[in-house]
Amino acid sequence: MHRYYVNRTPCPDGVHEVHRADCPFVPFVRQELGLHRHCVTALETAQRHYPHSRGCFWCSKACHSSAQAGEAVGKRNRRRIGPRRLPAAHG
Repeated sequence: MHRYYVNRTPCPDGVHEVHRADCPFVPFVRQELGLHRHCVTALETAQRHYPHSRGCFWCSKACHSSAQAGEAVGKRNRRRIGPRRLPAAHG
């Protein structure tokens, strides 16, 4: 598990970046997101505060581009869905 932070000051394009605590580019002005196993859950937490967020290119590459982040979140959500329940047999 890694500790993640989000930059409180947006980049020039208006996006807030999510960083791991051990990233050499973690900003000084930041908000802690807590401990997460993967950048996807850290990104979801950051997007509650800053809807235009993405992962750092260096430490959270899987969540860097908006398309990749959306795909990663979609994959995560698809895995959570369990098997379909069949209606009970009446007999």
